[in-house]
Formats: sequence, structure tokens, C-alpha cells
Amino acid sequence: MHDRILRERHRLASLEWNRAYVDPVSGMTRALDGRVVHTQTSYATPLQFNVFDDINLPRAQEYLVTLAATPNLSGPDPQKHIDADHFKPCTITTGFSGTPNILPALSRAGRWKEAYDLFTCNELPSWLYPVTMSATSVWERWNGYEAAFSEPNHNTMNSFNHFALGSVGRWMYEYQLGISPGEEAGYKHFILQPVAGGDYRSLKGSFESEYGRICSAWMADGAGRMTAYTAEVPANNSATLYLPVGEGEFEFGGNEWAQFQGTERHNGILTAIYELSSGRHAFLIGDAQVSVE
Repeated sequence: MHDRILRERHRLASLEWNRAYVDPVSGMTRALDGRVVHTQTSYATPLQFNVFDDINLPRAQEYLVTLAATPNLSGPDPQKHIDADHFKPCTITTGFSGTPNILPALSRAGRWKEAYDLFTCNELPSWLYPVTMSATSVWERWNGYEAAFSEPNHNTMNSFNHFALGSVGRWMYEYQLGISPGEEAGYKHFILQPVAGGDYRSLKGSFESEYGRICSAWMADGAGRMTAYTAEVPANNSATLYLPVGEGEFEFGGNEWAQFQGTERHNGILTAIYELSSGRHAFLIGDAQVSVE
């Protein structure tokens, strides 16, 4: 009953939101007075909250992809481009609202390349730019170093270890490692969908759930293709794994503890579905074959 009520409220709210904030001709986001607002955040945040309707959703996703790759196209008049030197390709223009949402929005749209391009960029502004400046924590402002040591000093609102831009950590856990909650509380049953990208060759991490430690690790070829994956499911728990596989014909192995359920496009990519019981599971992804140890 409550689920149906909430879904209906979301449907009605989304209907009004699209009428108010999306231009019906172009599909671009706009302010209440009709002015076009065309930025990474104006698409990323409503995409993450799933408020675009069926007509506007694909247009919003494509606009976000374009602005992620070429942020100098941002602005109220996309025909009047911002100077290309102002924003370099694959840099990020989001603040408190858009930063937690932009990478998940791209990933859910199946645009993993663009998500990894943003994540691995080291130009200003980007998450890795502070690393090039010897940072060991995530700053509150994209230009925090310059703001702190410029003349005159502008060090107000300038934490050097802050959650706002550090919110990218959620994407790293839920989309890179692929550990996300299911419908049961406390990760009793949870979802795994690890995705390789960029020139990453390996990644591993863990999450301490209410029922124990969940581990996820993968190896890749450095060109976005996963070659091996391991997961650990806590005792008395279970998980659904969406394992990325390449396009084409595959043979899928399985066993009593890792049962193959079929294939499905999930978050925009072809995956092999496995139901995992408690324990350690290891997968090898080779040419046309997935084997389970």
C-alpha cells in the first residue's frame, strides 16, 4: 500500500517537474521563468532522482554526456560557446548538488566511458587535479590550493578534507567496486555490479555491512575489459551479481553456490546474472567463456 502511494506521488511530482523545468521543444532544462539552464548539474541531479519523463529522459542523458565531454558548451545559450580554454575537456563544473550525482547518472545511463573520463581527468577542475598538487585528501573547492595561497588570501570556506567533492567515494563503492544495497535492510541481500574502465588494471575494496564484510575485487586489461572478478559474501547472506561480459556468444559456468541465471542489460551494459550464496566466489572472464572457481 505505502509503496503504491509513494510511487503515485513520485509520478505526479515528476509530471509537474517536467512541465515546469524542461523546455518542451529542446528538452533542455530551464528555470521557472523559461530561461534555459544547460549545465552538468541541471541534468545530473534530476537524472539521479529519476524525475525526467520517458520523452525527456534520453534527451537529458545525451545532454549530460555532451557537457561531461565538452563543458564549455554549458550556459543559457548553447550556441554561444564558452571559451574552450575556460573549461578543458572532461573537467567537472558541478558543486554541492551535482557532484554526488554526475557519475552515477552517467553510469546508470550506460555511459561508463564518459564517467571514467571525468573520474580520471587531472586538469583543473577535476578530482585528480589536487593529487597533481600533492593533496592526500579531498578538498572542499576545486581550486582550494590556489584559493588558500593566492594574494589576497581567500581561505574561507576552504576545508582540505571535505565531504562535498569527496562524495565521489559513493560512486567508487557502488559503481566501480559495484557494491550496492538490495531491497532487504542491512545488506542481507545485496547487489554486485563491478565495472572496469579507463586504463585501470585492478581494483579491490570492502564494505562493512551489518552482517559482515563484503569484498569485491577485479582485474582488467587496461582498456575497460574485465578479465577476473572475486567477491566475498558474508555468512547467512546472499547477493545478485551482474558480471560485465563482452558482446557476442558466451558459455557461462556456475556451481551450487554461484548459480547462473541468464544475461541482461543492466546499467546499460550486457551482464551475466549470478545468484551468490555465502562464501568466496572467483570468476575468470575469457574469450567467449566465463568460468567459476
